Amino acid sequence: MKNKILATLVALGIAGNVSAIEINENLSINGFIDGSYSHTETDGADNSQALGFDEAELNFITNVGNVDGVINIDSHNFDGLELEQAHITYSMENGVSFTLGKYGSALGFEREDPTGLYTFSRAYGDVDNNISNSNNNAFNFGHVDANAVEGFTIAYAGDAFSIAASFENSADADIEDDELNLELSFAYTGIENVTIGGGYFFDNQANNADEVDALNLHVSTTMGKLFLAAEYSE
Repeated sequence: MKNKILATLVALGIAGNVSAIEINENLSINGFIDGSYSHTETDGADNSQALGFDEAELNFITNVGNVDGVINIDSHNFDGLELEQAHITYSMENGVSFTLGKYGSALGFEREDPTGLYTFSRAYGDVDNNISNSNNNAFNFGHVDANAVEGFTIAYAGDAFSIAASFENSADADIEDDELNLELSFAYTGIENVTIGGGYFFDNQANNADEVDALNLHVSTTMGKLFLAAEYSE
């Protein structure tokens, strides 16, 4: 007789953040603390419960004239401090901007932090993996802890659309150790209550067998209190 195993996971994520606290006219600070409770039931085995401290982040935001700077410091599961992002942006009056430093991908509907997600877990978890490690799936473009890069971005923002090109190293690698990758991204907001975004990522590794390119398209709309979104990634 085949053994039947029923496993269910109930997880509640709590993320609290505050609006930026202004230190002076050039510096402000914000951040969040993310925690969770999980209850796992497995047929024929002991049940388990767990309270988790998942992530805490402190963000330093600077602005001097046309130059903006961001430094994000975070910690996962009390496992030390990490420099998540650190970059500066110079913006021109014609809508063109230049960004240099360490940052996440502009692709994907979901954003980098728990406070920007609509669910406890990210959408693209591997079927055989659990919540804790599913975040490393290649389609989780917005997961900055797995996809932070060092690079240089040229962008343009208009009234109804924006485009950007990022020249960058591979994730978590020094920029001199690999050929530069290219990420092209866009966003369109010219239709009322509709946002369309996406782009293409070109992986230019020295070994052609390791190259993986990615296409992403997503659209979201708001109708009163109803919010709908769809995404396609290849």
